Amino acid sequence: MITQAIILLAIAVALFLIMVPVSYSIFGIWLSELGFWVAWIPLGMIAYETYQIIAIESQIDLLPVQGIFFVCIIFNSITLVRMIIPLIRVKSTNKRLSQAMKQYLGPDYLHYIASSNCVGFFSCVKFKFTYYLTSLQRKNLNKRVITIRNLTYRVIDGKDLKLNIHYPTAEGINPIIVFIHGGGWIFGSKDKPAHDRVCKLLASFGYTVFNINYRLIPPEYIFSKKPLLFENPVLNELVSDVDSAISFAIKNALKYNGNPNSLFLFGRSAGAHLALLSTFLPDTYSKISGVIALYPITDLEGFYDFYKNNHKRKISLIGSSFDDTDEHLMLYKLFSPLSYINEDTSEDIPPVFLATGDKDRLVNPEQSKKLFKRMQKLGIRSVLLDLPWANHGFDQVLLGPGGQLVFKYLIQFLAWVIAQQELDDIEFKAKEFGLDSVLSREKIRSIHSIDDTRKTRKENIVNVVSTNEERYKREK
Repeated sequence: MITQAIILLAIAVALFLIMVPVSYSIFGIWLSELGFWVAWIPLGMIAYETYQIIAIESQIDLLPVQGIFFVCIIFNSITLVRMIIPLIRVKSTNKRLSQAMKQYLGPDYLHYIASSNCVGFFSCVKFKFTYYLTSLQRKNLNKRVITIRNLTYRVIDGKDLKLNIHYPTAEGINPIIVFIHGGGWIFGSKDKPAHDRVCKLLASFGYTVFNINYRLIPPEYIFSKKPLLFENPVLNELVSDVDSAISFAIKNALKYNGNPNSLFLFGRSAGAHLALLSTFLPDTYSKISGVIALYPITDLEGFYDFYKNNHKRKISLIGSSFDDTDEHLMLYKLFSPLSYINEDTSEDIPPVFLATGDKDRLVNPEQSKKLFKRMQKLGIRSVLLDLPWANHGFDQVLLGPGGQLVFKYLIQFLAWVIAQQELDDIEFKAKEFGLDSVLSREKIRSIHSIDDTRKTRKENIVNVVSTNEERYKREK
C-alpha cells in the first residue's frame, strides 16, 4: 500500500509541474481568470498522498486520511467552479462593455472608423474560444512585423536606457505607440514575453510600437525606512525617462514608418501610472494623441490608504514610514495623475482608455473609477471598461476572456481617436476656406461611411471642399 501511495504522489507532483506552466499558457488566465487555480488540483492530490504515506508509516487509522481526501475533492470542485466563471460571464460582460463604448464614444463611433484603412480594428467584438485554445501564431505574427531590439534612447548616469521597436512589414506611415511596462516601479522589463507579444500584435494592426525600459527603484530600497518617493531614482526621474522615449520616438518616427503627429502612450499598472502622469503634464500632453491605461494608480494618497487599511504587511510600494505629513501629502498630489485633471486642463487632455478588474487586490479599481468620473464631469473624452471577475494583470494571458475583450476594444478606441484626428484636420482646413458653416461634421461622417479606400475618401473630400468653395464665393 505504501508503494501505491508513493506512485500516486509522484503522479500528483508530475501533474503539478505540468499544470503550473499550463496555467501560463493558452489555458491559463492570469490570477482570477484561471491561473494557479488549475494547480490546486494536483496540489490537493499531493497533500492527500503525503498525509496517506505518513499515516501508513505511523500505523494511523486511515479514516482521517479519507476525510482529507473528501475535503480535497470539495476544495478542488470549488476552485474548478471559480476557474470557469469568466467563461460563463464573458458574453454578458461583453454586452455591457459594448454599451459602455457606445455611451462614451457615441452610438455611431464605429462609423467614424469604418472606412479608414490606416489601421486595423475589430468591427465586431466577441470572445472566441478557438482563439483561446490556439493561442497566437508567433510565426505568422513575426512574418507581418519587423522587430529591432535594444536601441539606446537615453544615456543617463552612465547607464543606457534601451527600447525595442516593432512595426509592420507593409509599407505606409503608421501611428506610434510608446509601450510602458509595469512592475511597481521596482522591477519589470521590455523583454518580458507578455510585453513582447502585445507589442507585436499591436504592430500587426498597423502601429509602430516603441517598447521601452526605464530606470527602476533599486531592490535594496524595498524595505527602506524612507518613502519610495524620496528614493533615487524618484518618480519624476522615471517620468523624465518616458518623456525622453517620447522625444526619441518623434525624432526617429520616419525611420520606422511612424507618424510623429499621431502618438499614443500605453501602460500597464505602474506603467499605466507613468503613461497617465506623462500625458497629463502640461509640457507633454500636446505631443500625445491618446493614452491607454490598464489598472493604473491614479491617486497615490488613496493608493497608500488602501494598503494601510487592507494589508497588514506593507510591501515595497508602500515603504515603512509613510505618514500624513504635509510634505508627503504634497508629494502624493504631485505624482498623482488625478491632480492634473481640472477645468483649466480639460480641453487639452487627449482621449483616455481605462480598463480595470473589480477583483483587483493590488490596485483598488476605485483608482480608475475615480479618475474616469472626474474626466467625464469635465467633458474629457474617455472610456472605462471594468471586468467583474478580473484581478490585477488579467490581460497577461492575452487571449483569455478578459484579455480578448479589452484588447479588441482598445484597438477600436485607437482607431476611433485616429479617425477623430482626421475629422478635426478636415474641419480645420474647411475653416481656412471659410467653409465652416457649409461643410458640417455630419457631411464628413457620411463621406467616411461610403468611401471604400483612404485614397478615394481623400479625393471625395477635396471635391466637396472645392465645390462648396465655389458655391460659397457665388453666394457671397
